[in-house]
Amino acid sequence: MSGFISTFEKKKSINLPDFSGTRIIMMPLILGDIDSVPDSLSHWKDAIDSLFDMQDYHGKVGYLTICEKHLSEGETHRRAGKHVDGVYKNAAGGWGGGGGGW
Repeated sequence: MSGFISTFEKKKSINLPDFSGTRIIMMPLILGDIDSVPDSLSHWKDAIDSLFDMQDYHGKVGYLTICEKHLSEGETHRRAGKHVDGVYKNAAGGWGGGGGGW
């Protein structure tokens, strides 16, 4: 994606919870406020909380996607290759297709 500069820091490690089949797509939450994550995702709270130590984003709305599933060898989790889902700087994006034609 030409011209995209991430403002997020690279993390050395994140402890993920045991597999549970959780699937959340674009759930709004308040960045830096772990209490905005519902109790039904309590097993993910430590991992989520460890991601938001950047003061510039505290209090802003973010969107959480967690998509756990079993994979067979050679399968991709969602789709292959580098990509960004959603909308970035008012440019259309999409789930699984890229572009906003639908």
